Amino acid sequence: MRYPPQNLSYRPWAKRLHWIIAALVLTMLLAGQRFQLDLPEPEHLFSLAAHSALGISLLALMVIRAGYRLRNAPPPLPDSLPAWQRKLSALVHLVLYLLLFSVPLLGLVAASASPLPVQPAYLFDLTDLLGAANEQRFVELRQYHELATWALAGLVAFHITAALIHQFVWKDRVLHRMWPARR
Repeated sequence: MRYPPQNLSYRPWAKRLHWIIAALVLTMLLAGQRFQLDLPEPEHLFSLAAHSALGISLLALMVIRAGYRLRNAPPPLPDSLPAWQRKLSALVHLVLYLLLFSVPLLGLVAASASPLPVQPAYLFDLTDLLGAANEQRFVELRQYHELATWALAGLVAFHITAALIHQFVWKDRVLHRMWPARR
Protein backbone atom coordinates (compact mmCIF):
# COMPACT_ATOMS: atom_id res chain seq x y z
CA MET A 1 0.00 0.00 0.00
CA ARG A 2 1.39 3.41 -0.94
CA TYR A 3 0.76 6.53 1.08
CA PRO A 4 0.90 10.16 -0.01
CA PRO A 5 4.14 11.92 0.92
CA GLN A 6 4.00 14.07 4.04
CA ASN A 7 6.65 16.39 5.42
CA LEU A 8 7.07 14.62 8.74
CA SER A 9 10.84 14.68 8.90
CA TYR A 10 13.03 15.38 11.90
CA ARG A 11 15.28 18.42 11.85
CA PRO A 12 18.78 17.87 10.41
CA TRP A 13 20.43 18.37 13.82
CA ALA A 14 18.20 15.70 15.41
CA LYS A 15 18.95 13.32 12.53
CA ARG A 16 22.71 13.79 12.90
CA LEU A 17 22.53 13.20 16.63
CA HIS A 18 20.39 10.08 16.10
CA TRP A 19 22.83 8.56 13.60
CA ILE A 20 25.91 9.44 15.67
CA ILE A 21 24.33 7.75 18.69
CA ALA A 22 23.25 4.78 16.54
CA ALA A 23 26.81 4.32 15.24
CA LEU A 24 28.21 4.63 18.75
CA VAL A 25 25.72 2.10 20.17
CA LEU A 26 26.44 -0.42 17.40
CA THR A 27 30.19 0.07 17.93
CA MET A 28 29.76 -0.43 21.67
CA LEU A 29 27.64 -3.56 21.19
CA LEU A 30 30.21 -5.09 18.86
CA ALA A 31 33.22 -3.97 20.93
CA GLY A 32 31.60 -5.25 24.11
CA GLN A 33 31.81 -8.75 22.70
CA ARG A 34 35.62 -8.47 22.86
CA PHE A 35 35.40 -8.62 26.65
CA GLN A 36 34.13 -12.18 26.34
CA LEU A 37 37.46 -13.17 24.78
CA ASP A 38 40.59 -14.02 26.75
CA LEU A 39 42.75 -11.07 25.78
CA PRO A 40 46.29 -10.43 27.03
CA GLU A 41 46.21 -7.89 29.86
CA PRO A 42 47.59 -4.88 27.90
CA GLU A 43 45.05 -5.43 25.11
CA HIS A 44 42.26 -6.01 27.63
CA LEU A 45 43.10 -2.78 29.47
CA PHE A 46 43.21 -0.87 26.17
CA SER A 47 39.82 -2.30 25.15
CA LEU A 48 38.45 -1.41 28.57
CA ALA A 49 39.75 2.17 28.28
CA ALA A 50 38.22 2.56 24.81
CA HIS A 51 34.92 0.96 25.87
CA SER A 52 34.57 3.19 28.92
CA ALA A 53 35.46 6.33 26.92
CA LEU A 54 32.79 5.45 24.35
CA GLY A 55 30.30 4.74 27.14
CA ILE A 56 30.90 8.17 28.69
CA SER A 57 30.55 9.73 25.23
CA LEU A 58 27.26 7.89 24.73
CA LEU A 59 25.98 9.13 28.08
CA ALA A 60 26.95 12.73 27.26
CA LEU A 61 25.27 12.54 23.85
CA MET A 62 22.13 11.09 25.44
CA VAL A 63 21.98 13.99 27.90
CA ILE A 64 22.15 16.36 24.91
CA ARG A 65 19.56 14.32 23.00
CA ALA A 66 17.15 14.14 25.94
CA GLY A 67 17.48 17.89 26.50
CA TYR A 68 16.80 18.51 22.82
CA ARG A 69 13.85 16.13 22.87
CA LEU A 70 12.31 17.86 25.91
CA ARG A 71 12.44 21.20 24.09
CA ASN A 72 11.48 19.96 20.61
CA ALA A 73 8.54 17.68 19.97
CA PRO A 74 9.14 15.07 17.28
CA PRO A 75 7.30 15.50 14.00
CA PRO A 76 3.89 13.83 13.96
CA LEU A 77 3.62 10.27 12.79
CA PRO A 78 1.86 9.75 9.46
CA ASP A 79 -1.93 9.82 9.75
CA SER A 80 -2.02 6.40 8.11
CA LEU A 81 -0.43 4.67 11.14
CA PRO A 82 -2.89 2.64 13.22
CA ALA A 83 -3.28 3.47 16.92
CA TRP A 84 -1.47 0.29 18.03
CA GLN A 85 1.62 1.27 16.00
CA ARG A 86 1.60 4.77 17.50
CA LYS A 87 1.41 3.34 21.03
CA LEU A 88 4.08 0.74 20.34
CA SER A 89 6.34 3.38 18.79
CA ALA A 90 6.00 5.61 21.86
CA LEU A 91 6.73 2.68 24.19
CA VAL A 92 9.75 1.48 22.19
CA HIS A 93 11.24 4.98 22.08
CA LEU A 94 10.68 5.47 25.83
CA VAL A 95 12.38 2.16 26.67
CA LEU A 96 15.21 2.92 24.20
CA TYR A 97 15.86 6.21 26.01
CA LEU A 98 15.77 4.49 29.42
CA LEU A 99 18.20 1.80 28.27
CA LEU A 100 20.48 4.30 26.51
CA PHE A 101 20.87 6.02 29.88
CA SER A 102 20.92 2.98 32.14
CA VAL A 103 23.47 0.90 30.19
CA PRO A 104 26.29 3.48 30.39
CA LEU A 105 25.33 4.44 33.96
CA LEU A 106 25.47 0.79 35.04
CA GLY A 107 28.81 0.54 33.24
CA LEU A 108 30.15 3.53 35.18
CA VAL A 109 29.00 2.10 38.50
CA ALA A 110 30.45 -1.31 37.60
CA ALA A 111 33.73 0.37 36.60
CA SER A 112 33.84 2.03 40.00
CA ALA A 113 33.75 -1.40 41.65
CA SER A 114 36.23 -2.98 39.21
CA PRO A 115 39.37 -4.67 40.48
CA LEU A 116 41.08 -3.50 37.25
CA PRO A 117 41.99 0.11 36.59
CA VAL A 118 39.29 1.64 34.39
CA GLN A 119 40.71 4.74 32.71
CA PRO A 120 38.58 6.10 29.85
CA ALA A 121 40.97 7.09 27.05
CA TYR A 122 43.64 7.03 29.80
CA LEU A 123 42.47 10.48 30.93
CA PHE A 124 41.17 9.69 34.42
CA ASP A 125 40.46 6.72 36.67
CA LEU A 126 36.91 5.51 37.34
CA THR A 127 37.99 2.80 39.77
CA ASP A 128 36.58 3.39 43.24
CA LEU A 129 34.90 6.57 41.98
CA LEU A 130 31.87 5.86 44.14
CA GLY A 131 33.77 4.18 46.97
CA ALA A 132 32.43 0.84 45.82
CA ALA A 133 35.56 -1.07 44.73
CA ASN A 134 34.76 -4.65 45.59
CA GLU A 135 35.11 -7.83 43.51
CA GLN A 136 31.70 -9.28 44.40
CA ARG A 137 29.92 -5.97 43.83
CA PHE A 138 31.75 -5.61 40.51
CA VAL A 139 30.54 -9.04 39.34
CA GLU A 140 26.94 -8.20 40.29
CA LEU A 141 27.00 -4.76 38.68
CA ARG A 142 28.64 -6.10 35.55
CA GLN A 143 25.85 -8.68 35.27
CA TYR A 144 23.25 -5.89 35.46
CA HIS A 145 25.21 -3.94 32.84
CA GLU A 146 25.33 -6.98 30.55
CA LEU A 147 21.64 -7.76 31.05
CA ALA A 148 20.66 -4.18 30.22
CA THR A 149 23.01 -4.30 27.22
CA TRP A 150 21.30 -7.43 25.88
CA ALA A 151 17.91 -5.77 26.37
CA LEU A 152 19.20 -2.74 24.47
CA ALA A 153 20.57 -4.93 21.66
CA GLY A 154 17.22 -6.69 21.34
CA LEU A 155 15.28 -3.44 21.29
CA VAL A 156 17.68 -1.91 18.75
CA ALA A 157 17.17 -4.97 16.53
CA PHE A 158 13.39 -4.57 16.89
CA HIS A 159 13.65 -0.83 16.11
CA ILE A 160 15.72 -1.47 12.96
CA THR A 161 13.41 -4.28 11.85
CA ALA A 162 10.33 -2.08 12.32
CA ALA A 163 11.95 0.74 10.32
CA LEU A 164 12.76 -1.65 7.48
CA ILE A 165 9.24 -3.12 7.49
CA HIS A 166 7.80 0.39 7.30
CA GLN A 167 10.11 1.21 4.41
CA PHE A 168 9.97 -1.94 2.29
CA VAL A 169 6.73 -3.73 3.22
CA TRP A 170 4.25 -1.02 4.17
CA LYS A 171 6.01 1.70 2.13
CA ASP A 172 4.66 4.40 4.44
CA ARG A 173 7.84 6.50 4.47
CA VAL A 174 8.29 6.32 8.25
CA LEU A 175 12.02 5.65 7.76
CA HIS A 176 12.31 8.92 5.82
CA ARG A 177 11.50 10.82 9.03
CA MET A 178 15.00 10.06 10.31
CA TRP A 179 16.91 9.28 7.11
CA PRO A 180 19.86 11.73 6.82
CA ALA A 181 19.27 12.76 3.20
CA ARG A 182 15.67 13.84 3.77
CA ARG A 183 14.39 17.05 5.33
